[in-house]
Amino acid sequence: MSGYIFQEFVRDFSSRTRQNMNVIDSIYTEHSDEPEKKVYEVTQVINSLFGMIIVPFEKYKDQNKINEKDYSDDQNYIRIKELIRDLERNKFLRSTYPWDRNGIGVFSFIGHLRNALAHSGNGRLNFYPVNNKKDNIKAVYFMDRYEDDLGQISYFCCKLSIKRIQGLCEQIPSLYEVIEKDISEKERAIIFKEHLNQISQLDSFLEGDDATKMDSVFK
Repeated sequence: MSGYIFQEFVRDFSSRTRQNMNVIDSIYTEHSDEPEKKVYEVTQVINSLFGMIIVPFEKYKDQNKINEKDYSDDQNYIRIKELIRDLERNKFLRSTYPWDRNGIGVFSFIGHLRNALAHSGNGRLNFYPVNNKKDNIKAVYFMDRYEDDLGQISYFCCKLSIKRIQGLCEQIPSLYEVIEKDISEKERAIIFKEHLNQISQLDSFLEGDDATKMDSVFK
């Protein structure tokens, strides 16, 4: 497998993920009646969503303190914003988080989905229909929960159809690709140098070197 272009990791990673999704979808379409070649296309969509949300979100969550207004003209931003409004209108989305009171922003929405995926082992994802082997999965519930220092608890819940999840697998990484393109060549060079340094530190740690040097990897 060819290596990733680290300075354009989101674009590279999402492009490969889309290719995998397309291949699996074609296998499902062509061989759906052959048990020995059966693939689970919805499972692949969810697996892809993990990468398409968590990878770019974590990589660029602090990049220039992303401002909604800076990307409000981007077509992917607009589509996600329209999806949020439609979900709210049809009561498929609700948040009691303080920062969502004046409307759920696109990057806040992505952050909630990221948290639901990252904590899915704690029941933050629920599939509909429940435990029904006769029907295909039709929708997924994404949940998020936050407790502040005063013990005040906030909740987020969103119900997404598989078709909408497939759309987000395209729109979210495409939005972050725009953010990635905004990074200057100077910053790209710094990022690449830091990456090389991290690899060196990881090798040193594995060889038994001073563990405190690992702090620079996780900064």
